[in-house]
Amino acid sequence: MGTPAGSYVDQILKEPLVTKRPASFVLLEGGLADLAVPRSEFSASFKNVVEEIRGQQPSAEIFVLGPANVYPWENGDIDDNVKLQAQLCAELGLQFIDTADLMPHQEFLSYLLEDNTHPNQEGADILSERLAAELVRRGVEPSV
Repeated sequence: MGTPAGSYVDQILKEPLVTKRPASFVLLEGGLADLAVPRSEFSASFKNVVEEIRGQQPSAEIFVLGPANVYPWENGDIDDNVKLQAQLCAELGLQFIDTADLMPHQEFLSYLLEDNTHPNQEGADILSERLAAELVRRGVEPSV
């Protein structure tokens, strides 16, 4: 959602974030780049993105998929970021889906692409399974 100096958020806000077709829900994904952004800047950028989505899709429920904790040595930073995202979701009436517990630290590299940041197919499958289970648990009906 954010990068240093908010450059990515500023850039994406210049373009429509979601389709013109009415959506029942919108999914945002918190990432590891968010760790590099100061809390106040991340919070402001997060709120801007949510405001933009609500302007484009006022009836859509917004879900936030929290970052997976794939870097055990940054556990404290990721925990703080997850807590901040969950707090912002509660404050803004969004649905937060925690994924920080999904990838065992002993095997974390096996879930990542060669860039050691983004999930490979197995990592994506693990995240997708959590997302699908949470959407079902929270009563979101799939649309065709």
